[in-house]
Amino acid sequence: MPTPKKDKTELQRELIRYDPTAEKQRLNYLNSETPNKVEQKQIFEYTMNAINENKSEVIFIQGVGGSGKTTLAKKIIAAARAKGLLCAGCASTALAATNYENFDTAHGLFKFPVVEEDDKETNEEIKCRVKEYPERLELLQHIKLIVWDEFPSNHREVFESVYKSLDYFKNKIIICMGDFRQIAPVVPGGNRDDIVNASIKASPHWTRFTKLFLTKKMLLDQQNMNPREIEEQKRYGELILAIGEELYDNQDADMLSENKESGEQTYRIGNITHFTNQNDALNFIYPHGFSCCEEMKTKAILASTNTEVDLWNEEIQNLNLNNIHTLYSSDSLSEVDDQKGIFKKMLTEEILNAFNNHTSPPHKLNLKIGDICIILRNIAKREGLTNNTRVRILKIQQYCISVKFISKFKFIT
Repeated sequence: MPTPKKDKTELQRELIRYDPTAEKQRLNYLNSETPNKVEQKQIFEYTMNAINENKSEVIFIQGVGGSGKTTLAKKIIAAARAKGLLCAGCASTALAATNYENFDTAHGLFKFPVVEEDDKETNEEIKCRVKEYPERLELLQHIKLIVWDEFPSNHREVFESVYKSLDYFKNKIIICMGDFRQIAPVVPGGNRDDIVNASIKASPHWTRFTKLFLTKKMLLDQQNMNPREIEEQKRYGELILAIGEELYDNQDADMLSENKESGEQTYRIGNITHFTNQNDALNFIYPHGFSCCEEMKTKAILASTNTEVDLWNEEIQNLNLNNIHTLYSSDSLSEVDDQKGIFKKMLTEEILNAFNNHTSPPHKLNLKIGDICIILRNIAKREGLTNNTRVRILKIQQYCISVKFISKFKFIT
């Protein structure tokens, strides 16, 4: 559709979106709700000094989960906007972007094309196409502060392409955040060397980053746990950190093996409950079955393969006593996918129904009212319907499913 003639540009809309007075109030509220600790205060002051001095700087904040990265980023953004400066934010996934207001994915913010794995040429460079979108380029040129969450998960070529396209971030402060202990860049079919080479640490630009650190976990201060639970969480957290920093030395666990060539290590974590029987495991994890919603939403089973996921899903769904609804995929290709009818002649209905791939649901999908599911596509980021969002099914119709967010008081159809 053609753009309305009187419609404002992206820059014009951003200029009137945030009021400096309201952003100052937001900053005061965040500070009162979660006061800065020593590390947060030092990083906040360092960043604001860089902004006030109109520097060009790329900062990486390394922090473990629960160290307060998200809250700190919100404070920095509010403080910058309170000065009348333009800010933007992104994350490696749409799910992570929902932790903030008006954040986008990195690919969305910087206009990277979405390319299916099967269509991507081997060794094809990832290219930023923001210069093909004049309005977005104009907006980014006026942005002073960009926050980039879950940064280590992005392929280094994403950063390198943006860095070059935006004139090496001249007169900008770029705050990248994340934890290198978590998910590394995904390289389909790649080995360890390919994954390491895809990391931002393998980039020649990594030396340009100012590295700042958040080392203290804040979640323990906010959770309603008894002293024994806090101590267990603390010991487990120290164990994970020790492995990540190669400082592992704990009497409750032993290293089983080490591959000198690949650098991979296998550890046995001691003092844990384990089961060899599936029913015993289910009774331990879900002792009340589907009768306790709060219990169901705080627990999950992690499986190593898609086959294992299907098996566990079927067993857990059997705990749900509601009637089953069987939904089927389309038996034919749409005209958009097969404009010349070539695939229609090649692919029979039986072949389409038997198609089983991790990128799409199965042909036959069994659901029940009350089931907890995970959304597999970014449907509506503003509404929170993003990949990996957990929801509970409330109503099933032929062309419509109503769900409720597990962690939010919101209903979506």
